[in-house]
Amino acid sequence: MSNSADGKRLNKYISETGFCSRREADRLIEQQRVTINGKVPEMGTKVMPGDNVEIDGKPVRSKEKPIYIALNKPTGITCTTERDVPGNIVDFVGHHKRIFPIGRLDKPSDGLIFLTNDAISSIRYCALVITTRKSTWFVSISQSPRTSSRKWALVSLSWIR
Repeated sequence: MSNSADGKRLNKYISETGFCSRREADRLIEQQRVTINGKVPEMGTKVMPGDNVEIDGKPVRSKEKPIYIALNKPTGITCTTERDVPGNIVDFVGHHKRIFPIGRLDKPSDGLIFLTNDAISSIRYCALVITTRKSTWFVSISQSPRTSSRKWALVSLSWIR
């Protein structure tokens, strides 16, 4: 806990976890419902790496950096996160973080499928697909598929209207 230039303002830290908005976080801080390392902070206090932030005695965790993977799924891979299913997509990708497919392709199908650890974006994407007849996406790939030995690539997605 610090008021130095390092770290992140407490209200911003709380809002980035998805717990509430910055203004609501300010209210929680004013009501002394927030603690950092067991101490009630002042407005404007900065959260430092390793600090333990709690609201009403329950820990608040920062979100993981979102992962977006575009995979050209080959035939024979099953779009499931169940690790006991032979040929599941999670084991095929072999990413060290927990990821899941957005949508699905049947086992005998091949083609583009996205995987992520970001549940909110996957819900938004699925809602867009359901509510629009045609979705066009601009995909930026982090490295050339020709020079990479990976089966997958990190991507940046932007929806084009």
